[in-house]
Amino acid sequence: MPAEPKSIPGAFQYGGYWFLTDRSLNQMPGSIFCPPLDFLEVARSDSRLPNLSGAPVASWLLARICSMTRGRMPYSYDFVQGSDGNDFYLGFTCHLDDGTLVGSVSFFASADHITLHASAVPPVNAESLREAIRKAIFASPHRVARSRVTVTWTSGELEAARTSTPRVYGFDGDRYLDELAPQHTIDWSEYD
Repeated sequence: MPAEPKSIPGAFQYGGYWFLTDRSLNQMPGSIFCPPLDFLEVARSDSRLPNLSGAPVASWLLARICSMTRGRMPYSYDFVQGSDGNDFYLGFTCHLDDGTLVGSVSFFASADHITLHASAVPPVNAESLREAIRKAIFASPHRVARSRVTVTWTSGELEAARTSTPRVYGFDGDRYLDELAPQHTIDWSEYD
């Protein structure tokens, strides 16, 4: 029998499902996807979204999920993460109370977009997993935790990557971050 999710640090529950952070993009055999949700549009239209003082919604999402997982994110504080568009990935496996794996949900977030993806193994419905995590996030939108992630393009072949400046997302305890981070820019001469 799999471990009970409630005994795993960083697990959170909503709507009868447990969510555990997951670093992989692997999908379970037999899983069925539902259409991606434009989470950025959903968040902007929700009156419970905190005042971000111009910072991207992605910074709030990162801080909110950091609070929900009690800081057990798939990367460490201020980790410079490879990306193909200054976005970051937050993935979760979905489980029942007994630990049975029933699906996965993931966010791809940047200053310009946030999409929420979900898949499930029947008879579980992917839409129910997607709705459960959406509701969990908005259950206490002002409960956030200090968090920071810097994302940078890692492909040296693309001119857009070579000239891009990494983005910083998160919450420093006082404000949501909306920063470009030249101090983390890759020195491409090291790779030539």
